[in-house]
Amino acid sequence: MKRKFLSPIILLGVLVLGTTTFSSCTKKTTADPIVKQDDEEAESTKDANDGREESDAVLDESNQAINDNKASLGGRTDGTITNNIGATNIVISGDSMLTITYTNQVSKDGKRTKNGDVVIKRVGTKKFHEAGGQYSVEFKSLTITRTIDQKKLVINGIHTVKNTTGGFAFAALLIDSVATVTHQITGSVTFTFNNGTARTWTVARQRSFDYLKVTVGQVDLTTAIETGTNRRGNAFTTMVPTPVVAQYSATAKYTKVISGKIEHTVKEGLVDTKITADYGYTSLGVKSTGFDDTKGYQLTWQKVLTYGPFFIQVYP
Repeated sequence: MKRKFLSPIILLGVLVLGTTTFSSCTKKTTADPIVKQDDEEAESTKDANDGREESDAVLDESNQAINDNKASLGGRTDGTITNNIGATNIVISGDSMLTITYTNQVSKDGKRTKNGDVVIKRVGTKKFHEAGGQYSVEFKSLTITRTIDQKKLVINGIHTVKNTTGGFAFAALLIDSVATVTHQITGSVTFTFNNGTARTWTVARQRSFDYLKVTVGQVDLTTAIETGTNRRGNAFTTMVPTPVVAQYSATAKYTKVISGKIEHTVKEGLVDTKITADYGYTSLGVKSTGFDDTKGYQLTWQKVLTYGPFFIQVYP
């Protein structure tokens, strides 16, 4: 097997003969890979990442809106609304519901715009910040448009967020003395891609918020964080065997993923293709020790032909 630390832009898709049970290729990169359009597995992986990142971005803004308006949601003020997330409008209904409206909201990096509504409702009697408290986040035709080519991703569906520890997630991110806050997120979401194809995915993941750090993992050892069919109609699953940690540096003033592992598997007929991203590598291609020396991640590509109980090597 060849191993080489590659330049920031690489092309996925080269398969090199590996062990006796699968063929695999290991690459290391310092930036997101550009994928070939005719490569289903890479396309499916990118779609899953895009969908997860965009929905998590909305959940983060929802957490901030809940934190900023906790007095109003607790019924302790006259309903004054604080909007620090750049949304066009935020409406609070009583102590249990917020509606966030986006109209041509430009992302901080200037690469995307966002339109549509997100409705946050308390589920049950416990409040948002209480341990065991739950709330739903409904995406209502939330449309993400990529600025460079105007390609769109439309999100509809509902996430249910359970606050397993109690506390405000946004406060835990910003204040060192605030204890870690953990959310479990479940539900189903329909993504409509630029070509008009719509697919519904089931989601189940855990997100923990600590000072300047977010960790994403599975809700248990066996449940995938995403399952469904990709835009070409083939089944996929996404697992996180090692929780993925994203950390912000106050010195460098940006965020990067410093550790963790994500596995995305696409099933097409008798062939399973798994792409694994192993985060946390230095510029020399060895495991990093922290934020400063983390420069990239390692990609491993595996194809396995399943026939009955056997695993047969597939040649590229």
